[in-house]
Amino acid sequence: NFDRYVCQRDSYTICVELNHLIQFFKDLSANKVILTMFVEKPTDLVGGVGGVGEMTNCPFGFIVEDPEKNHIDRTYINLKESDNNEFMLPPLNYTYQIIMLSGDFQSIITQLKTIGSAQPNDPYGPVVHIQYSKDRLIFSTKGEIGTREIIRSNPDLKNRTTQNDIIDIYTSLQKLFEFTKCTPLSDTVIINLSSEGLPLMLEYSISNLGLIKLALSNGVPPDNW
Repeated sequence: NFDRYVCQRDSYTICVELNHLIQFFKDLSANKVILTMFVEKPTDLVGGVGGVGEMTNCPFGFIVEDPEKNHIDRTYINLKESDNNEFMLPPLNYTYQIIMLSGDFQSIITQLKTIGSAQPNDPYGPVVHIQYSKDRLIFSTKGEIGTREIIRSNPDLKNRTTQNDIIDIYTSLQKLFEFTKCTPLSDTVIINLSSEGLPLMLEYSISNLGLIKLALSNGVPPDNW
């Protein structure tokens, strides 16, 4: 659903510092503007001309147009060198794929965040325990205030199976809270859970535009659990 879309190759792969993008969008005016993302002809294309490779030293950025004021701003974003394979996800087979209303999931994580607190000198921060067993999805955390447990029974499963695996995941509550900022983009979220140590993965489907996948590594139970 783009007003204008032009791509002269099958795909482009570029690497950008996420904080730089965040800073750029924070500086955008609140006025109604037209935003264009561009990748200009590179001076160095790894993988050969016309091939699918990583873009290095290529001008990448955004054009911001304000038709009412006849203003045009062009911003180039510095790129990072990276191993293209570093960002490629192999096919992952998850034990359970649970579909939830994204608003409900965000509400659960927000409620837990008011309780959860980190252990002293623990860089990982507050922890959330996610357990799935016998058609019950349980979210819990602990902190100085106390403990909280939130349960959702008989959740909607995308891949209904006869497996009875018990899923136990301990992961960062703060990171999960940050992931829920995708809530306005999608009515539902798919929570991918694995009994084989795969990272927790959230999937937000954005209308006809595509899919956002966010993965979070599994940790170990804190000492106070």
